[in-house]
Amino acid sequence: HYIQSNTPGKLMDENLFFKKATLLICSSLDVEVSLFRSFQFIRSVIPADAMSLNIYEPNIGALRYLAIADRNGGAKVNHIIKLPDSMIHAIESGSRMQNYKIINRPEDDPIGRIIPDKLELHDHSFIALRLFVEQQRLGVIDLFARGLDRYTEEHANRLAQLREPFSIAMANALKHQEIVDLKENLLSDNRYLNSELFSQTGDEVIG
Repeated sequence: HYIQSNTPGKLMDENLFFKKATLLICSSLDVEVSLFRSFQFIRSVIPADAMSLNIYEPNIGALRYLAIADRNGGAKVNHIIKLPDSMIHAIESGSRMQNYKIINRPEDDPIGRIIPDKLELHDHSFIALRLFVEQQRLGVIDLFARGLDRYTEEHANRLAQLREPFSIAMANALKHQEIVDLKENLLSDNRYLNSELFSQTGDEVIG
């Protein structure tokens, strides 16, 4: 099977698309770097002006956007979007999305009315692709294209081919970030304890 590239007259083998995209998705433990690299390639095949990664945080009933990529590059973010109770129930019950969801007219979708405004992506269509490993929910990749009615089932199915590499790469990246944050916290605690010890003992050496 071949897929039509955004470049007129250019076809790409589906296996080649999967292989190239997977290599880019897994090319870095820095989530914003891998997101940008994969975005640059994906937009050559699927309409795309931005791509983001979010996770659902049930303890606060919100989506937390961790990274976003567009033509200017990738960046870590920390955008928290609070959800209405009806959407929390829909997400947790699985009725909101099992696989992917195409939102071509955000004003007609309860979450679609919230997300583009918070991310400053007004008048964009988007595809939300659910990421999971062994049924464990990891997060969602959102692919945005400027304009309404930009996405088809074919576009969504192409993006869905990349669910597994995206899921594995994002799980590794999130775990890596947890370790980095923990290390930074330990270093900060160590500096604090050392400063407290010095303030109590001064220059005197106790042995």
